[in-house]
Amino acid sequence: MRNLLHRANDEEKIAYRKKLMIFGFFLLLSLVFWFINALSKSYITNISYPVRYTDLPEGKILVGDTPEDLVLKISAHGYSIVRYKLSSRYIPVSIPLHTFTVQHLNNNDSLFFIQSRFAREHLNAQLSYDIQILEIKPDTLYFRFAKLKTKKLPVIVNLTYEPEKQMIAMGAPVAVPDSVIATGPDHILDTTYAVNTVKKNLGIISQTVKKDIDLQKPKDIDLSHTKVNITVALEKYTEKTLTVPLEVINLPDSIQIITFPDGIEITCQVGLSNYHKVQPTLFRTQVDFRESVDGTGSLTVFLTKQPDFVRSINYSPKKTEYLITK
Repeated sequence: MRNLLHRANDEEKIAYRKKLMIFGFFLLLSLVFWFINALSKSYITNISYPVRYTDLPEGKILVGDTPEDLVLKISAHGYSIVRYKLSSRYIPVSIPLHTFTVQHLNNNDSLFFIQSRFAREHLNAQLSYDIQILEIKPDTLYFRFAKLKTKKLPVIVNLTYEPEKQMIAMGAPVAVPDSVIATGPDHILDTTYAVNTVKKNLGIISQTVKKDIDLQKPKDIDLSHTKVNITVALEKYTEKTLTVPLEVINLPDSIQIITFPDGIEITCQVGLSNYHKVQPTLFRTQVDFRESVDGTGSLTVFLTKQPDFVRSINYSPKKTEYLITK
């Protein structure tokens, strides 16, 4: 008897589950049909849409804050609106400026405008056939044009590093290319004289380094290259000592003097490849006679010329005695 009751209860549960599943299926089916029916109806909503401006006047470029997106008030079926809302990227609509009558603003030769409503039909043709543009915001598009100019600009390397002990740079870092072609508004390029690389710190380096470094792109300027290849050449160094003649400046024609010593000993560090280039003629040491007091005392020695491929320069003496002979 107990087994019969259990079997009856199980059959009731199975029957209940079947009814629940059938109810759920038809409920889901009705929701699907309701959703499809809702999407088939027309709705009015706003969408933000990217825009690009083409066919500019010859030799001109757009500058300023021309809108990159337009707010379009549209009428469309629900499924079209959902498709556009879910899309992560839109293909921009284009506004060819030569198609419209672009008017001067307050007789300003560089500032123009068009009313957005005149572009509505042209933009409609670029969207899906079932989307109708009702309104465009902003209602007026303003354009500022500048003369397009091309200019060759040198590259300035913003690089810091420290050679390892017993190593020396063979010269300044070399950029390839060492200049780029810049294109943009004339009023910007007229005051732009170089293009900088991004700042980069290489730290301590023990060998020659070759590295691609991005350029800092000026606003509204297009560059022929976005990066350059930088070479920092290193080599081992040695010390060299040489004697350089001492020169007296601001000496009256009526006076002749003898300095003690008449030459200055210079010690510097130089790369092995440039060792033979280090000659006395590449340095200049000077004393200024105007520093003398009544023709007595000593004069301070200044190092006023040196080659750029040496470092850690030391010279002696720092002061020199002198004797007036006439």
